[in-house]
Parts: sequence; C-alpha cells; structure tokens
Amino acid sequence: MKKLLGIVVLGLLLSANTYAEDLPYFLKGITPKFLINNGYTLHSVIQKSGGTKSYLYTFTSSRAVVSCHVILDKKRGDEHRCYGITNK
Repeated sequence: MKKLLGIVVLGLLLSANTYAEDLPYFLKGITPKFLINNGYTLHSVIQKSGGTKSYLYTFTSSRAVVSCHVILDKKRGDEHRCYGITNK
C-alpha cells in the first residue's frame, strides 16, 4: 500500500503544471520556416501515430539541434512548438 501511495504522489509531483513555455529550452516564436531560413537543415521527420496529423521535425546546424512538434489541424489552426535540444 505504501508503494502504491508513493507512486501516486510521485506521479502527481512530476505531472503538476508542466507547460512547454516554462521550460528553459522552449524556443518561443520559432517556427520550422524560421529555422530553414536561418541556415538549419532538416534532419528527420517522424509522423506520430493517432488521429491527428502530428509530426516531429528535427533540424540541425553546425552548433545546435532543434526539435519541433507540429500539429496540423484545420479547425483550430496549425500549432508548433520548437525546443533547443542542445540548450544553447
């Protein structure tokens, strides 16, 4: 019973208020188009499974790696979030 309680508490602590915008490696305002226009090379594209059109793009440059999660949605509009993997 103590183990189960510990797992529940740990799960709540790890999942509480984790928003991408709060993370130090979230690149606010950066889009895949911006990265291409600024010398980044598209390294890979992975289509995530599920009902939505969701993709994971990875871009590289000589000094950094950036990963962008892109969701294509006609009703809500396209959404993208890019993260500096090398945190530079």
